[in-house]
Amino acid sequence: MDTLTLIDQKEQLRKKAEELITNAEKEIRKLNDGEATELNHLKKEIASIDSQIKGIEEITNHKSIKRLWKNFHCLKLSMM
Repeated sequence: MDTLTLIDQKEQLRKKAEELITNAEKEIRKLNDGEATELNHLKKEIASIDSQIKGIEEITNHKSIKRLWKNFHCLKLSMM
C-alpha cells in the first residue's frame, strides 16, 4: 500500500475518533463502553498506520541513500 492511501485512511479514522468525542461532548457526557472500545480500536489502527508509513519512509530513504551513494561513486570514478 502506498503512503498517500495510508495517510487518507489515517485521516478517515481520525475523523471518526473526533466525531465520537465531539458527540459525547455535545451531550455533556463521557463515552459509553461501546464508544470507548471503538475509540481504542481507532487509536490502535491509527498507530498501526503510522508504523506502516514510517516503514515505507525508512525503505524509501534507504533506497535514496543507496542511489545517491552509487551516483557519487560513479561520479568519483569518472573524475579519475
